[in-house]
Amino acid sequence: MRKSVELRDDEILTQDDLKEPLDYAYLKLELLNEGLRIEEAAKEGLGETYKEQIHFLFDLDFNHHPGAFLPAEIILPESPAVGPSVNEFGVLRTGLNAMVRWNRKSPYLIRREGERLLLEKQGNPLCDVLYYPRPPYYSRKTEDGTEMCRLTVHGGLQGLFTCFNHYCHYFKDGDECRFCNITTAAVVYPKDQVRRKHIRQVAEAVAGAWEDGICQRLVISGGILPGRTEIDSYIEAASELKKIKKWTDPDNLPVLPVFGAPAPDKLSDINRLREAGCRFAAINLEMGDPDWFKALCPGKAKNGGWENWVRAVEYAAEVFGFGNVRCNFVVGIEPMEDTLKTFERLSKKGVFCQFLCWCANPGSMLWGHRAPTTPWYWEISSRLVDLYEESGLTLEQLGSLPGANDIPMFDIWRARKGMSVEELMPCGEI
Repeated sequence: MRKSVELRDDEILTQDDLKEPLDYAYLKLELLNEGLRIEEAAKEGLGETYKEQIHFLFDLDFNHHPGAFLPAEIILPESPAVGPSVNEFGVLRTGLNAMVRWNRKSPYLIRREGERLLLEKQGNPLCDVLYYPRPPYYSRKTEDGTEMCRLTVHGGLQGLFTCFNHYCHYFKDGDECRFCNITTAAVVYPKDQVRRKHIRQVAEAVAGAWEDGICQRLVISGGILPGRTEIDSYIEAASELKKIKKWTDPDNLPVLPVFGAPAPDKLSDINRLREAGCRFAAINLEMGDPDWFKALCPGKAKNGGWENWVRAVEYAAEVFGFGNVRCNFVVGIEPMEDTLKTFERLSKKGVFCQFLCWCANPGSMLWGHRAPTTPWYWEISSRLVDLYEESGLTLEQLGSLPGANDIPMFDIWRARKGMSVEELMPCGEI
């Protein structure tokens, strides 16, 4: 496996350090790894004019902040010559989508200067940023009076996210993944999401979002349910979603369900999801090494073990096709080479391995631990892009994969190829 980018030891301190698209990709990576602060004046309009952060599943900030409005994401420039912009629907045209991770100790700050929002580091201005317009459907309600934004959340590049059950059965016996705070987030932010949603409610909210023209893809996620019934819920959801509009191709819905590995004798359940019309799928392995997996994901490890989870990911790639499956990892806890070894194995099978910088989430069992440095993440991100290319995966495939097209690897790959978001993700009928 070749290594294309050496460990960066430079630092972005002023706007003069942002010379090319890859520098902005590095800046986004550092914002994920260091978080940011936002002055009060820069919060003006959030929840009204601009889209606010809603904890639809986890709390991915460094610190809990109940009652405080924050933007869900910011848009960075993609080069010194190309600033951030959105189209008339509020869809990203130019720039890099960066998740906001609140960290009250971060060296990065967003402040308002007139009509401008400026990102600065240690008092030095770096660049202008944008917030996303608040989607119109966020202000609408379903027939039963539920706010649509509490049922399905807009995020990323033309993305939509929902969680039918804000619950994971592994917490019941203390077998939760050690980095997970799904149950804590539900307690700290009780008004952000409806914890248990009816499928018809979600379909209504999804229809509202699609009518607004801001999204073309849907990720359905959640924790592990008692009796492992999540796949049945997703199949029912696919059936309901087919009723909400006239699909160009109802057998290939732009829907990605995230589910746990079925038991070894139940792998055929994955076929049922594809037969229901879901075009994409995701199974989150989390760790590249079996021993780290057993130590940090005890509930998952008891469900057939690491090899069963790997086999389920590979089987999903066979069922859904090369480039249509993603697998999330929590990167930065185990040694880099252990993670890369599994990245290489799965990439060759046509699986997009993905990650964000690991933040020791508040309320998780690893809260208080530190992630690696940004240069460390830059190296593993760049090497993963190499693996994508060596395996025959394409940037266009990554651009169409729900929940994966705003990860750091997407930005690095785009910058290498000199391609814009609009080239990869045209906004049109599906």
